[in-house]
Amino acid sequence: MIFKKWMALALAGVLAFSLAACGQSEEGAAQQTAAAAGSEDTATEPVEITFYSYTLLNANSQEGTQKLLDEFMEQNPDVKVTGIPVSNSDMAARLQADMAAGEIPDVAQLPFRAMDFAVNSLGAVPINDLTSEEEFDKNFETFSPNGLALGEFDGKTYCLPFTFSTPILFYNGTLFEQAGLDPNDPPETWDEVLAYGQAIKEANPDVEALHVATTGASSGEWIAQALIYSNGGSILSDDRTTVTFNEEGGMGAMQMLRDMADAGVHGTLTEEEASEAFSNGTLAMYLQSSAVHASMKKAAEAGGWELYGAAMPAFEGKEAVPTNSGSALFVFTQDEAKRDAVWRFLQYMSSDRGYEIITEEIGYLPLRPALVEEGGALYEFAQENPLLGVNMEQMTRMQPTTPFPTENWQTLSASLYEMVDKVLWTDEPVEQIVNDTAAQDQELLNG
Repeated sequence: MIFKKWMALALAGVLAFSLAACGQSEEGAAQQTAAAAGSEDTATEPVEITFYSYTLLNANSQEGTQKLLDEFMEQNPDVKVTGIPVSNSDMAARLQADMAAGEIPDVAQLPFRAMDFAVNSLGAVPINDLTSEEEFDKNFETFSPNGLALGEFDGKTYCLPFTFSTPILFYNGTLFEQAGLDPNDPPETWDEVLAYGQAIKEANPDVEALHVATTGASSGEWIAQALIYSNGGSILSDDRTTVTFNEEGGMGAMQMLRDMADAGVHGTLTEEEASEAFSNGTLAMYLQSSAVHASMKKAAEAGGWELYGAAMPAFEGKEAVPTNSGSALFVFTQDEAKRDAVWRFLQYMSSDRGYEIITEEIGYLPLRPALVEEGGALYEFAQENPLLGVNMEQMTRMQPTTPFPTENWQTLSASLYEMVDKVLWTDEPVEQIVNDTAAQDQELLNG
């Protein structure tokens, strides 16, 4: 009896010890599993890259830009892109301030004219350095050569074209017909624009005949540069140390604008007023970025007038030389661990799918021309929007806008559209306006 009781107690002790040991083993295993899971989570935590973007702030482009980011992250779950909306006008100052505070952005969207500033003042990283030369060349095999050339500076590719457009002469076919003009026969030269404008004003004195989007900060100076190029002029000397827009080509381009104003063909509308007037059907011809095509198309349908478009007019005996508006993606990351993620991000943003979204949902040009050819993802879209073909043709002969050097690049850029304002809206002699602007800019360059 005593023996049986002792055995029962012994067995109970062994069982208790075993259960305790088993519990400790399970707890330890659970802790080890949790530790391993934590280690795995740390190992697979996405690389985060920051993207400063002004199209994320624009109501017309915000949704399309966010779609690009979402689709990229869906296809690249090991990368997280944090989009930071910043207005175009504030972008340069924001980048400088954040960099001074030690917050280096990984990728930022800047206008092409900021090239010199981005490279020499902000320390942009050449895109070529993110990957091998072989992979870089392979990735851009089907890219527009002229488009890719926009990002070249001092022998390196420092930015990648993102949102991109050329100047289009939009015109109101209904107002053309009222003036006895054939809307299927648009003006091809500035002399013809003048003649068409005079006919339109004679038939309908209450409408504005022409507005060239070269005035005001909202448009910038890119079309002013295109006018100067198209007349055989230039902005700066090849070494970018001397102002040249006051030479014969630039002077003649500005005189053309004054002739339009003196004839009553070009009015004194601000950019905002011109956009509203064209939308309302009270402006006949509007040279503006192709990016406004979608909104103008809707305005025409709502207003009951016919929208047409043509290539940028040329000077007599010369070929028009379009420039481009829009923006490019610049890389600033100094973190070697992020470079592969940044390269993949740029690849996607400039891929066939990327430009499909950029063209259809944001309103800019596809820089992979095969997309609009038969069988391409944008072929049907191009058939429904023939102005896309005009843009693609102009892209083959465009010239990049000239970036101004030094920290004064924004002031120098502004000086060109301020010069145009004076040419169109004052009686001051054109030669004096242009020479005074050139002298002021040269002083800034000499700095």
